[in-house]
Amino acid sequence: MATVDPYDHRVRDGMPAFGIGMEWSGDTVHLRVRGELDISVSDELVDRVRAVRRSSARVALVDLRDVTFMDSSGLRALLMAQQLAGDPSRDFELIVVRAPAVVRDVVGMTGADRILHLVDDPGQA
Repeated sequence: MATVDPYDHRVRDGMPAFGIGMEWSGDTVHLRVRGELDISVSDELVDRVRAVRRSSARVALVDLRDVTFMDSSGLRALLMAQQLAGDPSRDFELIVVRAPAVVRDVVGMTGADRILHLVDDPGQA
């Protein structure tokens, strides 16, 4: 797996609050999201998925296992990313690795789990 860039860290109170790491493996890009996915950073996730979609990649794997908080802006970012992936003009798939319970609850209670392609482990993708 080739690392495209290290985690992009946002620091809040001396602790990393948000980061996205990108790793390539064949035609798959693994986006490892860490920290708080909220209104201050949600557009960054959409921008990363958009950039991956413009590349030669056929799969974007959005890994949420290290997300500690997600608000409705984070959910909106995931749904927008899914919408980008669903464009029939190109063969591209977005897969989301399930997050901790606090994030899963937001996805589940809104019904977004019926829209997003969710897996429990990146190996299932």
